[in-house]
Amino acid sequence: MDSAELGRLFSEFQDSAFRLEALDTYAVGVEAERFRMFIEGQPQPEGDRNRPWLTTVADAVAAGKVMERVHVVRGPALTDYLRFEFGWGYPLNEQAGERILILDVSQSRRADWPTEDFWLFDDRVVVRMVYDGQGRVQERIPVTDELSVRRYRAEKRELLAEAIPFQEFMQTLTG
Repeated sequence: MDSAELGRLFSEFQDSAFRLEALDTYAVGVEAERFRMFIEGQPQPEGDRNRPWLTTVADAVAAGKVMERVHVVRGPALTDYLRFEFGWGYPLNEQAGERILILDVSQSRRADWPTEDFWLFDDRVVVRMVYDGQGRVQERIPVTDELSVRRYRAEKRELLAEAIPFQEFMQTLTG
């Protein structure tokens, strides 16, 4: 599945779009310059408020749809990328209406949390996201067999039940 096909799912879903992010680092080309600026301690560009993703989220939420994600982290120490995403990305995503939750697996009794990224649209359309070791997307794989789709729905329920809201997680970092 190419990025255009995935993009169509964002305009076609009826009720909900859920994302699991399980990596500590993503290498997204359109973020490279902003990430460099963040690492160098520069101020966040004002243009960040006009990113296309924020329009996608705001339009979906305005239409009564739910957009949410759970990001799995492993302990209180965050990678540079997570600090960037949590500092410059997620606050604007939340302002646009996306529900962001964090699951710190180091605080969980369960050891076998999902480790593969995926999108789940309307609890019936699954797209597995496959990344290389540097966090670059390699494949977007549609999952169509009903048994697997049920497994992803169950994973979503379990993740949402265990994860905490992004702002609550950020408070745990600052004490």
